[in-house]
Amino acid sequence: MDYENIIYEKQDRIARITMNRDDNMNALGRELETDLYHAMEDAGADDDIRVVILKGNGRAFSAGAALGGGGTGSAPTSMKFRLGIEQMRHRFFKIWDLPKPVIAQVHGYALANGSVLALICDLTIAADDALFGGAQAPLGAGAVSPIWLWNIGMKKTKEYFLPIGNRVTGKEAERIGLINKAVPADKLEEEVNATAQFIAQ
Repeated sequence: MDYENIIYEKQDRIARITMNRDDNMNALGRELETDLYHAMEDAGADDDIRVVILKGNGRAFSAGAALGGGGTGSAPTSMKFRLGIEQMRHRFFKIWDLPKPVIAQVHGYALANGSVLALICDLTIAADDALFGGAQAPLGAGAVSPIWLWNIGMKKTKEYFLPIGNRVTGKEAERIGLINKAVPADKLEEEVNATAQFIAQ
């Protein structure tokens, strides 16, 4: 299958899915999400694939949801907002339920929904200067914070999400147990590849 918004590569029993929308820092709009989850399904069903690596091209892993994309033009309502959150949750859990381990390779920003995408993967390895966090606007954290809560608990999650625009470096994220490992940015690709190859054996 051809994809417009991702690069999908398969080699040595490893599938590499690269979000390829650097023009908006791999923000999660409908088109990118559709390509991403179709590629995940392909990798999950491929008997030659044992591990999936998910990463972002350009300046960031993902800056979050693509604001204003794919709307109908009608005024938002609480029910539409709730439905949108439910649809987003369903899409994210396709990765959670994938029958192959997925490794998130995080550099630059992993914000709001982008942080959910990174943390819903089985393993998350990041550059030590990567930045995790919520939205920069007062939009609430209800759709984003649960995956943080599962990893670091209620108190730490509130500590990071109550101040709007708060950020956590990859190094700090490793220290508090949010991610598996933080490494120098120039070693990130090498570390993720080595982890994937070890699992694929």
